[in-house]
Amino acid sequence: MANKSNSKQYYRQKFPHIQYLGDTFFVTFRLHGSIPAIELARCKRNYQDRLLDVQNKYQSEILNYSKFEIHRKHLLEIDNLLHSIRHGPTFFSNENCAQICEEQFHRFDNEFYKLLAFTIMNNHVHLLIDTSVQFEMLEFDEERITNEFQTLDRILKRIKGATAQYCNRELNRSGQFWERESYDTYIRNERMLGNIITYILNNPVKAGLIANWQEYRWNYLATNSGI
Repeated sequence: MANKSNSKQYYRQKFPHIQYLGDTFFVTFRLHGSIPAIELARCKRNYQDRLLDVQNKYQSEILNYSKFEIHRKHLLEIDNLLHSIRHGPTFFSNENCAQICEEQFHRFDNEFYKLLAFTIMNNHVHLLIDTSVQFEMLEFDEERITNEFQTLDRILKRIKGATAQYCNRELNRSGQFWERESYDTYIRNERMLGNIITYILNNPVKAGLIANWQEYRWNYLATNSGI
């Protein structure tokens, strides 16, 4: 059988785009209307200004690293807003909605991805998945991978579509459930993987919901994650 890590690198080179095939992704998505438009616009302006600044200063690897750090800090700023805002939708305070979300995360485990970790907060979720499991499922066949590989955007469309439908039904509401925009970054190495898992699991601690991440009902960590 082909080596998993080598195969991941091969397909990243063969299909170059931002959401590389077979990568591990940290994804955040939030409820529609969970951040006021004026606050979101401010965050986006700061993000664009920082990017423009480093583009005028750096080149090559330093530029790439600087962009990555700016992206990371932007995601952290969004997350801090989601914790601090005291108004807006909090649909996942409804346990049935949180359970619907949990079930959808597990639904595609070992099919489209390996589910590594997640947390479900009142107004947003953090998800960590390894999509390289699809290489084995598609038998490392290039034609099948080209035609059948479920990229991150397709995976999120499935998850968000199903959760929106079922949660709206549970809440007896209609209309947009999730914000269309999601925030994602790919995991570069094992150290980053460990840091992201720690960040996800401690999200409810950071929000002041519990004292220990293991006490939180809507935290998940895969048993073979190595953490």
